[in-house]
Amino acid sequence: MNRYEFDGGLVVTSFETKTMADVERLISLGKPQSVVDRFLEMYLASLDPNQSLKDEWYESHKQIVDLEAIPVSITEERLDAEGVSYTHVIYEGRDLTEDEQATLDTHTAKRDKLENGLVHPAVLDEEGVELSPEWTEVGTPWLAALRGVGVEVVPVFTPMDKAAHPINVKIAEKWVSEELDMSDIEIRKHEDGAPRVKGANVQAWRTYRNELRDYVQSGVVAATKPARP
Repeated sequence: MNRYEFDGGLVVTSFETKTMADVERLISLGKPQSVVDRFLEMYLASLDPNQSLKDEWYESHKQIVDLEAIPVSITEERLDAEGVSYTHVIYEGRDLTEDEQATLDTHTAKRDKLENGLVHPAVLDEEGVELSPEWTEVGTPWLAALRGVGVEVVPVFTPMDKAAHPINVKIAEKWVSEELDMSDIEIRKHEDGAPRVKGANVQAWRTYRNELRDYVQSGVVAATKPARP
């Protein structure tokens, strides 16, 4: 997935994303919370509502930039063995082929429509009777700001805090279930007088179990996570 920013020029950076199915698979496999959190962050980063629009715009913009560069020669000044300056041609520009020009025209029109919209004229029959009225396809002016045109501000996408995502209820419930199972084992070890028990006593573990049961209530995860005895 690409992120687009303007910093004196269009800057495109790629980053990895995950799906919610990826996150749920890690939960089912019992992976560490830190790993689940990282996948959840990558999933949330993919939810920019403008992403598909920016991708569509960039595909045309990139084609335009590449094709417009073909006729432009690239040179640099060098010195010969005798110290005399001369112009060295690194790349000699050429005219676009018909297919290249057609492609450039197509993507230029598409980019312009995405940025500025498009007015569709009214459709008239042979007698001048209006069959359909004129209508305007609304553009997205801030797209042009990605290439330094205009003053529109590009909306910044801020992913949801992973702690606020509903999947955390499922994560918390799974953790509570595992902790309750482990608490039962520790209580039995205390009751049996087993060596290497954890926690101060049976009551500490029973208190912990009650705190675990209160950690998720009606689909809401408490702010404070219970601590093991």
